Amino acid sequence: MEQWIMGVMAIFAVLGVLEVVFLICHWTYGREKEGETLVILPVKGEVPELEFSLRKIQHNRAWKYHSECQVYLVDLGISEESKRLIRILQRDIQGIYLCSAEDLPKAISQNVCLQSQ
Repeated sequence: MEQWIMGVMAIFAVLGVLEVVFLICHWTYGREKEGETLVILPVKGEVPELEFSLRKIQHNRAWKYHSECQVYLVDLGISEESKRLIRILQRDIQGIYLCSAEDLPKAISQNVCLQSQ
């Protein structure tokens, strides 16, 4: 019985070491910004998974794509509860903008600047 428990602990130890090595490599080699990402999400009505979606975009931006990200939520008749949630998330997550379909080009031109590398 003890050998079985020790075997399971050894597997978890190896997985932990691999995870630490992966994080160190990611931190060491993955710090250079690879560009800027622009996400446009049309939003209509009540959106229960909105917070999860925005946090997932932020997580992928930081850990997977190594880029700056701006998320434009286009209001196509969003509920008041969702608007309130967006206002809270705007304070917590940088780069989230709420605008109407008519104001989208203006909002993008104010916040996006193309530059040669």
